[in-house]
Amino acid sequence: DVSVQVKLVDSEILEDAKEELTGILRTARRLDAKEDDDFEVNESNSLRESLAPIKTTIYFIGIGLTALSLLVGGIGVMNIMFVSVKERTREIGVRKAVGARASNVLMQFLVEAVIVCVLGGMIGVAIAIPISFLIGSILPSSLDVFVVMIAFGVCVGVGLVFGLAPAWTAARSEPIEALRYE
Repeated sequence: DVSVQVKLVDSEILEDAKEELTGILRTARRLDAKEDDDFEVNESNSLRESLAPIKTTIYFIGIGLTALSLLVGGIGVMNIMFVSVKERTREIGVRKAVGARASNVLMQFLVEAVIVCVLGGMIGVAIAIPISFLIGSILPSSLDVFVVMIAFGVCVGVGLVFGLAPAWTAARSEPIEALRYE
């Protein structure tokens, strides 16, 4: 198999260039006028167009897997925070008994959930950076700082959304009941 690449200066002469290239290749391959071409002349645009549906499918599969991962991770964070609330019921009761407002308790547990998620995001980025450099040595790739910032924003969002239910549970607890809890 032989491959020849031709780069045009002006895309308006594409059809003329294809016809000229076809004529040159037919002459070089000594084909009669009655014979079919035993070669192909492809445009990068047509290749790009044929790969577009595959790229779109891969994109949506990636989005779906990412959403599923965020959901599973968020549920894990929520469960950890519910366990934390349960284990610290007495502490919550003491804080509320000495004057802590429900909003203080709510913020404490929301901040803890966000910290857990951001730490997870930092671990993820620490793993992604060397992998990106490894892939970059084989294929063209880059790790954009903006994408990393978006990832941390998503971590904060997951912490807030999935930390809200446990934080709300902690904030609503009655001090007397919490102090009785063993």
